[in-house]
Amino acid sequence: MTPEAADILDAAFDILKAIPGYVTYRKDRALPDQDDAFPVLGAFFIREQMNADGDLDAGEPRFVNELTLGVSSIGEAKPGALEADARTRAADIMNALLKSASFNREIEGFSSVGSSIAFPGKGDRLLAEARVEFTVVFRTDWPPVIPDDYLGANVTARPSDHDTSPAISAHWDQEQNP
Repeated sequence: MTPEAADILDAAFDILKAIPGYVTYRKDRALPDQDDAFPVLGAFFIREQMNADGDLDAGEPRFVNELTLGVSSIGEAKPGALEADARTRAADIMNALLKSASFNREIEGFSSVGSSIAFPGKGDRLLAEARVEFTVVFRTDWPPVIPDDYLGANVTARPSDHDTSPAISAHWDQEQNP
């Protein structure tokens, strides 16, 4: 995971923690160990795909990154309300991230959003999991690490065998890539 992807995951997690009604917030997919830790909201990394941005052989490596974040909401409900409760929680998750101006500033955009509902078992408890996957797009640049950057040149010249001739000096600054 790139550092930029980790920052995006952190930003999403901070926004999701503001959704009321959860007892536990996690940055992984695992179910909580304690029975009283429900409902739980988790945000986690699923995958990151980096595709070339521009010409492959022109300049430093640049990529268009697609990051898939998973958000899982697991809660208890009465038998007749499991699916409706999970759908409501999925809608709350989508509203929180899709409508967040601060999150939208972190990325270029959303390329896809998918959701699903599952019913994981945990003993005799009736649980419903709403899972939403967000695929977001952002860009990264990977400038080379050059310990001796060429910043410019100083040139001094004079005719050979004429140490007493005045020197001609020039200085060139090398423009650096932004």
